[in-house]
Amino acid sequence: MGFQKVELNVDSEVVVRVIKSGKTESAVGVSLTKEIARLMAMEWEVEVTHMYRVANRCADVLANEGCTMNFNMKIYEECPEHLNELVLADSLGLTTPR
Repeated sequence: MGFQKVELNVDSEVVVRVIKSGKTESAVGVSLTKEIARLMAMEWEVEVTHMYRVANRCADVLANEGCTMNFNMKIYEECPEHLNELVLADSLGLTTPR
């Protein structure tokens, strides 16, 4: 899609450390860590940061959907309808207690 700069917000500090270091103790995570490193090495700038789940509920919903997709990929050209209310709440700065 031609992005030059990408911000990756992750709700797990451990995952942020693994992504930044490229090292994991998990046998299952090795191939995923290598794939993430390959994607990050492409011609774009990726900033990886930790963000609490409640600070971006849209990302949380999409991440949960991604966990059920069995390696399929879905690209949204616009905001999915089921996220409209969450996008509005995020843009207004509305949060829910942790």
